[in-house]
Amino acid sequence: MPNVSAMNSSLHATPDTQLVLRAQNGDSAAFAELATRHYRYCVKIALALMHNEADAEDEVQNAFISALSHLNGFESRSSFRSWLTRIVTNQCLQRHRKLRRFRPIVVENFGSTAQAGEFRKDGFVDRGKTV
Repeated sequence: MPNVSAMNSSLHATPDTQLVLRAQNGDSAAFAELATRHYRYCVKIALALMHNEADAEDEVQNAFISALSHLNGFESRSSFRSWLTRIVTNQCLQRHRKLRRFRPIVVENFGSTAQAGEFRKDGFVDRGKTV
């Protein structure tokens, strides 16, 4: 039976480049070490963009899922950290774009000028509609 703590300590001392190669070859422990190693840094980046800790952590999780699914596309032209930073940044920007699509409005301010069918049941209006 392999000594798990010895394996984990050896991964801890392994450079990112080697962990990436191992993860690309299916070593889930290597990717877990990369995620653990870079998690706090990624949360700081996401928090600076999201201004909300829960949203930042959500987007970091989404970024790690995306990184894992696209890991074979990582070509080591840059560091793993900078590649991951770009993924985190893109996740956060995508979330911002998604949130901007619908803005809450106060219906009573529009009086009778709103056209029928322009408001959704949740009180939001499609951004592209003019009222």
